[in-house]
Amino acid sequence: KEHVGKYSPEVVEEVTWVPAGVVREVARLYAASKPAAISQGVALDHCPSGVQTSRAISILIAITGNLDVNGGNIYNFPLRQTNLRVKGNVSVGDAIGAEYPLFGKFTSETTAMPVTRAILTGKPYPVKALIIQASNPALTWPNTGRVKEAFSKLDLLVVSDLFMTETARLADIFLPAVAFSEKRIVKDYVFDGLPLIALSEQVVKPPAGPLEDWQLWGELGRKMGYADYFPWQSTDELLSHLLEPSGITLKQLEESPGGIMYHPPEQRRKYREKGLDTPSGKVELFSRTMADYGYSPLPVFDMPETADGYPFVLVTGTRVVAFMHSQMRDVDRLRGLVPYPVVEINTATAGSLGIADGGWVTVKSPLGAIRLRARVTPDIHPRVLSLQHGWDEANANILTSDEDNDPISGYPAFRTVPCQVVGGEA
Repeated sequence: KEHVGKYSPEVVEEVTWVPAGVVREVARLYAASKPAAISQGVALDHCPSGVQTSRAISILIAITGNLDVNGGNIYNFPLRQTNLRVKGNVSVGDAIGAEYPLFGKFTSETTAMPVTRAILTGKPYPVKALIIQASNPALTWPNTGRVKEAFSKLDLLVVSDLFMTETARLADIFLPAVAFSEKRIVKDYVFDGLPLIALSEQVVKPPAGPLEDWQLWGELGRKMGYADYFPWQSTDELLSHLLEPSGITLKQLEESPGGIMYHPPEQRRKYREKGLDTPSGKVELFSRTMADYGYSPLPVFDMPETADGYPFVLVTGTRVVAFMHSQMRDVDRLRGLVPYPVVEINTATAGSLGIADGGWVTVKSPLGAIRLRARVTPDIHPRVLSLQHGWDEANANILTSDEDNDPISGYPAFRTVPCQVVGGEA
């Protein structure tokens, strides 16, 4: 109670610019609605207090009785599949990203955000080569200038993708990939809300030359002397191996084109039987695990960094229905729907700065500047700008930092960038 008292609606108003009365109204609406659900998305992950904010939301879900009930926030356990990770040969404590140990504990991998710094500094060890698969970090990682500088220092950069992306153009070797319609895929829909496993069949054969993702790593692993870890000779062998612990066979999936439900979809309050993945097996408002790793055991909020001369907060990563991240801007029909990038700015703010709807503006942060058109709208806070990401001609990540990260996950602060905006013709 003492801890929560630090975050009165009046304090929250100062931090978020949401009126205290609105905070109270929303809190009472959620608490009194039975059932109720909170849909979070990834936006909060991209803030300096993302993990702690997500913990606070999870606690709200639990204490209001909305955890794993119909109409509330449900969860399902994924289908048990073979773990292909190589264990025992790599010390995670010495790996890049080891400064985020709790992230590693729960994801069984390390966060990628420190990679560019490791390439440039040689710490914790020198990085001479990098393989990038189905990703476009030259456009989607924070601090584009540092990303490109790091990649230029590598002895070898290999990119496997479907298209010659901004990252692929920097590569020493480009390997064309196989599209989803050109291969068989086993898909678990548990994180879409359904305990459903399904087989997506190959629709067309790929052209000669491109390798499926697993084939690329299998060939490389065998060449490096790790053939025992890559024994499969076909996609079906690999998929059958993955399914072994589940008790579901590839043949069963072939005979069930609609997929197979592996848990009763109506099963709720599963924590009563199986508990939760916490030391106590229960919802823990006070997390001993967090305390053991040196983090606050109760959710806390830390103010994002500010900078003199940058009065606005820039939210990057805004999505539009025509595109997915940095993809599909080369499709003429979709490009016709969204022909150019824009930054959203409040109507009153635009008026005070002499910015017209559709007019050219320059958005600046402490790291850089980009020019693009303005979209003037009343549907945004007067002190906030919102910028689509994924545009090479107006790259939002020229403005973002790779330093002000969440201390637990290492995720970058894509949504809290200090900035300014200046009008002017192109």
